[in-house]
Amino acid sequence: MNIANLENRALPVNVVFGRQLARQLLRLSAHARSRLAHDLVVGEVVLRDPTRSQMARLVGVSERSVAEIARSLGTANKRPDMSDAAVERLISRIGAERIWTALDHLTAPAGNEKAP
Repeated sequence: MNIANLENRALPVNVVFGRQLARQLLRLSAHARSRLAHDLVVGEVVLRDPTRSQMARLVGVSERSVAEIARSLGTANKRPDMSDAAVERLISRIGAERIWTALDHLTAPAGNEKAP
């Protein structure tokens, strides 16, 4: 659970990512989806990195039109930069030893690569 400062008060806030939300919605009952909608409206849950599809539905346009705009602006495959906290979570999930092994493999001189 993350902590956000809203109106100068520290309130516990759940953060849900767009792809995570898409998967969770498939398993939620209508009542649970209604509760989630309420929690999103009042700020108890925050949606982070929504998918293109979610944003298109929210504003009432096609995914294709959003994709066309992204291509014309040169942001079609651009993802937001990861925060330091997100990088740390990823490293702790994967394990530092695996990260170092991958870095060693990627930075090894040509012809010196070891089998992973």
